[in-house]
Amino acid sequence: ETDLILASGSKRAAIEIKAGTSCNPQSFRGLRECMKDLRLRKSFVVYGGKERLELTGGVRLVPWREILRPGFAAALLK
Repeated sequence: ETDLILASGSKRAAIEIKAGTSCNPQSFRGLRECMKDLRLRKSFVVYGGKERLELTGGVRLVPWREILRPGFAAALLK
């Protein structure tokens, strides 16, 4: 399961949204399957925590407060 696919031109990224302040990487199985099926190199988990973290396999954790910044979506696809 993936909540959103962010696309701009030929660039795409999967977005998963979590309400909690912490995330269990094992809960990203659906996100990783989506990445594999769509051949995506990037995915992001927007969560209630405060830290931006990079996990293995192209998955990044992004605090939900960051999505309020102007230009957030464009910056993800760079």
